[in-house]
Amino acid sequence: MATLIRHIPYNNADGHVQSNSSRVSGNIQFTFIQLGRSGPTGNLLRDSWLQFTDIAIPRAAKIISAVITYKARLSDSGATCRMRIYGEATANATFPGTWADYHPKPKTTAYTPWNPPAFVAETEYTTPNIGAVVQEIIDLPAWVSGYSLVILPWENGGNSNTLRNPYDYFQDPAKAPFITIDWVPAGMRGLGSGAMAELMLG
Repeated sequence: MATLIRHIPYNNADGHVQSNSSRVSGNIQFTFIQLGRSGPTGNLLRDSWLQFTDIAIPRAAKIISAVITYKARLSDSGATCRMRIYGEATANATFPGTWADYHPKPKTTAYTPWNPPAFVAETEYTTPNIGAVVQEIIDLPAWVSGYSLVILPWENGGNSNTLRNPYDYFQDPAKAPFITIDWVPAGMRGLGSGAMAELMLG
């Protein structure tokens, strides 16, 4: 089993959009990330993006697991923050240039629910397994090893004033989010669960 770790590579490769509750208007932010929602009635949603480059995994490889690790920039405790983590269903995806570019991005069918806990500043938080999301991207007919992928965490019906504020590249490249992907070659996709468990242990 191989493990690939990729960090946010440059400014603009991460950020978020703030939108109204129907996602028909809003603005884009390239200099910080927020997850969740705010406003007196919870009407301001935060959806974000994370672009990771040079994903050196061949098409149709078997993704064992994938997670995103964030580091909290601020302490945030509003409950409950609810997110759905999609990917952009595009081979060699890029970051959005404007607010209007973001929401039309084709999302993967697969997604992973995540309710980020209360954040304590300078503490790392890791998402649940988003392997199915990454698998769908890697399986695209146009995928080539070394392409970029974009992860799309969307707000998903959390309570008002439940923002989470992780670092992004602009604020501190060393503390920006990173992805960790465990994978095996395509020829091993037929292995049973027992064999896969042995790979993960060894």
